[in-house]
Amino acid sequence: MVEPLKIPDFIIEHPNLSEEDRQSLKVEEFEKLIAAVKLKCRQKISSIDIKKFLAKKLLLPEPMIKQRCHMVQQLENALCSQGFSCKLQIFGSIGCGLAFKDKSDIDIFVRVPDIRFDRQPLKYRAENFENIRNKFRSMRSIFRTHEDTLFPYNVFIETLLQRKMRVPLLRLTIFSDIWECNQYLELIRLSIKCDLNVNCALGLANTRLIRFLCQLDARFMSIVLLVRLWLRNIVRERILLSSYAATLLVLFYFQQKSILPAIDYLIKLSRSPYPLYTNTCRTDFCTNIDIVTQHFPHDICDENVAQLFIAKIVPKNYPSDVVEVYDPFDMTHNVTGRVNIEGMVREFIDGYESYKN
Repeated sequence: MVEPLKIPDFIIEHPNLSEEDRQSLKVEEFEKLIAAVKLKCRQKISSIDIKKFLAKKLLLPEPMIKQRCHMVQQLENALCSQGFSCKLQIFGSIGCGLAFKDKSDIDIFVRVPDIRFDRQPLKYRAENFENIRNKFRSMRSIFRTHEDTLFPYNVFIETLLQRKMRVPLLRLTIFSDIWECNQYLELIRLSIKCDLNVNCALGLANTRLIRFLCQLDARFMSIVLLVRLWLRNIVRERILLSSYAATLLVLFYFQQKSILPAIDYLIKLSRSPYPLYTNTCRTDFCTNIDIVTQHFPHDICDENVAQLFIAKIVPKNYPSDVVEVYDPFDMTHNVTGRVNIEGMVREFIDGYESYKN
């Protein structure tokens, strides 16, 4: 039986303001946050306490994370009750504990029994593409058939599926009963987006990795939060760099300082009796903090271009004007989406000059 979704709570920051006023407040708040962190550093406050301070200030509270997990479980129950056997797993920002208070989107991997990913690459032969399309059609049909019951405040369903897309998505924009006045003085319903994918399980491995690295070193999580916040609230459209790409840039910096290890090192320490492959990429790695820190090689790498798997530059024989940061497991995937190097470096230098004092 399909039951109505319990829509999770929202945190509305700066409601009923124009976009210009809202942006000014975000800049002011970011400057105050940087000043507070600098003060704590001068006072010799521990990195763990600074991480806790930033987490409390910026991140989605645990009860609200549980609400989102419960809603995803309801979606899974609805699909399974209608004969679509699956397991829904949250990954991304919520999965690794880096979801901001005012950003509630949910990334969901749909594990379907008849699709295997152990050694299946992200390539679309005709039968693969049709298989994904059919899965999306089945889920969409169930959601549409039970739309009035399942989504009490309406839903907008999009199928983002093209043959050149690396990760096709079924996107649900689920509306709530909460209204907000936008910058045009129009009343709009608040909504939460759920992006469902059935072909790429690498997001689960990436989420496990980032979550582990945040536990491994508190400074890493603190810097990731500040850089992601800066990119989202200050730089905004000037650099179209994803939060995940920004996280990997911070990771590479920490690798160069020999604070965090290369991913290859974590994989070599894995105690798994059998190697785990996801979409042809090996994704099992050691998550025992004692073992990782005990054997960690502290030789400093002098390279300055990101190849996170070995924490070094990969020589290339062609010029490029785009940033190249490759996924730590899938070393054919540039996660920056071809961001221009000059533009990104200029923004980082401007950001450094603005906040260094």
